[in-house]
Amino acid sequence: MGSSTVLFCLLGYIGIHNEIRWLLIVYAVLITWVIGVQVVLSAFIFTKKEEVQQLWHDEIDSVISEYGSKDKPEDITKWTILNALQKTLQCCGQHNYTDWIKNKNKENSGQVPCSCTKSTLRKWFCDEPLNTTYLEVKINLVFSKYV
Repeated sequence: MGSSTVLFCLLGYIGIHNEIRWLLIVYAVLITWVIGVQVVLSAFIFTKKEEVQQLWHDEIDSVISEYGSKDKPEDITKWTILNALQKTLQCCGQHNYTDWIKNKNKENSGQVPCSCTKSTLRKWFCDEPLNTTYLEVKINLVFSKYV
């Protein structure tokens, strides 16, 4: 994404600097297209906010259920993002640590992700006491605040 932004800006710069008319036209068309896509997506999210919010909740529930599964190595990126969210926001799960009860990939039922606690361990689950988990509900606030 970053490299495409740099190339996009470079396209505009070269067009202006060297006064290449066709390059400036391509740049203007691309910029218009990007703005159009952003407007359409924003309108879609605004008009379908409830559906998008439900999709958000369902996806987080799915990530929590499959978190740490040895059968789903392709989901490691999702789990890493969830860990970063929980650690940064100091929260645990979508509602609280009880969301992790439905996860079947733990060694024992009392485990929660290490990112739910103040632990500095770099593994999926920790055997920390449940009363040491973050208790605030913040993941849902991300959606309500920014969408």
